[in-house]
Amino acid sequence: MAGVSAAGIQPHNISPCESSTIGGETYEAFQGNHQDGTDTVSKEIFSFLEGMERRIMLKLERMHEDLRNGNGRVMEAVESRPGRTSEAAEEDMLEGPCQNLADLEDLCKKIADRSFKKKMIRHLSLLGGSNVGDGVRRMLKKIGTNELWKGFSLKGRKGKRPFHSLLIYDVVIRACST
Repeated sequence: MAGVSAAGIQPHNISPCESSTIGGETYEAFQGNHQDGTDTVSKEIFSFLEGMERRIMLKLERMHEDLRNGNGRVMEAVESRPGRTSEAAEEDMLEGPCQNLADLEDLCKKIADRSFKKKMIRHLSLLGGSNVGDGVRRMLKKIGTNELWKGFSLKGRKGKRPFHSLLIYDVVIRACST
């Protein structure tokens, strides 16, 4: 039995008859040299798959839009939750950078309150930075002016005040590790 494959199916001469581009990909439909109508079946399958792809893409676009709308609603719900501090209230936590030592001491007294300390850690941790050093610089700019920080060093060397003995030091360290 010449021309019969192992599966018992006779091979046909197949040549491309039609190509189509869908989503940037080119697909070719093939036509066989036989009289049983398989070329029309392949065209029907191809058009069915094209239609299915369009429907899937439309559904994906709708799902993407629904997710975007849902995220917006979730954010609105979170922001409107009672007891939630808004960004404006957190900004009031630091009315501006401390200008002098008295302002810094007042801030340290506020930090003695456990709930204020937690809020301050959260607020400072959200400032972020590209690395730890950048994050600490951002936090220190938020807490005090350059003029204030000129009088401090970490351990109090060279006649400066020790930063590590301030309550704000612990807040900065914890904000970096959060």
